[in-house]
Amino acid sequence: ERGQVTPYYHTRPTKIQKNITPGVGKREDFNLEIIRKFAFYIVNKGKDCKAKKIATVIPGSSASDIRPQEYTQALIEGIILGAYQFDKYKGKNEESQECKIGEVVIVTEDSGKAKPSRKEDLMVGLNWGRLVSEAVNMARDIGNEPPNIITPLSFADLARKVATDC
Repeated sequence: ERGQVTPYYHTRPTKIQKNITPGVGKREDFNLEIIRKFAFYIVNKGKDCKAKKIATVIPGSSASDIRPQEYTQALIEGIILGAYQFDKYKGKNEESQECKIGEVVIVTEDSGKAKPSRKEDLMVGLNWGRLVSEAVNMARDIGNEPPNIITPLSFADLARKVATDC
């Protein structure tokens, strides 16, 4: 069920310390926004648990009607947007560093036998998701800055710099 979280406990020794599965609802209601929210949730749950590494699975092509490129893009957007923290003016204490996830592992169900075209679709989705999310986070950073830092003049300079970098 959507919103329900199921913890899994391992019966044999494993490197995985905590395994949770958030419910995403009925298959017919499954869409890109649910994927983004799922990814956002797992990142924030990982930060709460002080996880250094999180992992998720992109289902095989038969598990969803969503194209692999779109699925991957939504997943990456949720992960990057969920990991966002504006801490530029906060002290660099140990606790704030403890809550940062260092690695995200994305596995495909058919990773060993995936066609090159599917791998290419996944990479395109990953790159688009990263670009969109980093742009959103840049806008968040600008919005979080005090007005004495982001003045109209400095904002125009920043816009010019971003335009020339693209």
